[in-house]
Amino acid sequence: TGTMAGDVGWGRRILALMITLFGLLIAGTLIGIIAAGVEDRIDSMRRGRSTVLESGHLVILGGSTRIPVIIEQLVLASAQRGSNTIVVLSQTDPTELRRAVIDAVPDQLHTRVVYRFGDPTTRADLAIARIGEARGVIVLPAVDGDDVSVTRTVLALVAELGGLHELPVVVEVADPTTAHRLVQACGPTMHPIATAQALARTGAFALRQRGLGKVTNELIDFRGCDLHITARPELVGVRFDEIVGRFANARPLGIALRDGRFELNPDADATLAADDRLIVIADDLERIEMADEPTRLRKGGPVGIRTAEVDEHVLVVGWNRLGPHLLSGW
Repeated sequence: TGTMAGDVGWGRRILALMITLFGLLIAGTLIGIIAAGVEDRIDSMRRGRSTVLESGHLVILGGSTRIPVIIEQLVLASAQRGSNTIVVLSQTDPTELRRAVIDAVPDQLHTRVVYRFGDPTTRADLAIARIGEARGVIVLPAVDGDDVSVTRTVLALVAELGGLHELPVVVEVADPTTAHRLVQACGPTMHPIATAQALARTGAFALRQRGLGKVTNELIDFRGCDLHITARPELVGVRFDEIVGRFANARPLGIALRDGRFELNPDADATLAADDRLIVIADDLERIEMADEPTRLRKGGPVGIRTAEVDEHVLVVGWNRLGPHLLSGW
């Protein structure tokens, strides 16, 4: 209303005063609505309910306690990749999960971790993580041994995408039967890991030979030398025994067939087909070098190892679901 000094008469002055007070009330209400909306938006972002804007990212579905360890290995695996993004969708509070990951992985190198709150078994929440733009998915159980939630998450994932197509999905399950059925239902891009069986087999190996536990830990940890799968089109049609000697700083172990199967330690005359890939041990996949002169390997049968026949016994202290797998592996 401007200044009231020029108003003449009490009626106009009272009307101008009422208009001014009403304007202040409207302005204060508008500021309050805007502030509340901004606060709600910030709280929604803090709770992780906004859709991510990433593409070519990795997605972790589930609230397992192993998420910090998995993120640590993914960070190390992508150290030479450059920029990398991991999206975690779980029903765990994002603030607590972020704090747990930072405590376990203080140096995340070039990787950015995005946390979202949602139920991985529902399609609406899966859309938050933009599964269709991801390059890989990891499905974890909310509770150890809960194959039901894992199966529901996989079914929601298939429904959201209309099929897995070429998207690799790694799933943690407890029952090997569930793992087999998931592969039958979803195809070769489904890679289930039966944790109880895997741990029991590793434990049986460690019991049989001292030091094998350290060897296994070296191979599955992305520090130092690792197992890699690499495409080598220049080696198509070459015998495997010749391929082994062609690398300067890596050692081939087998062939990853195009149908999803793996053939370790193949016959000497096995050849690499058009879409097959090599399984190698190397320090860095990006820095594998070919030898100037291929190493000539000694040909022949397996070397016999003399072992003494001694009586052995194993003491099992305690019992859990790993027990049957461990003893069967032993």
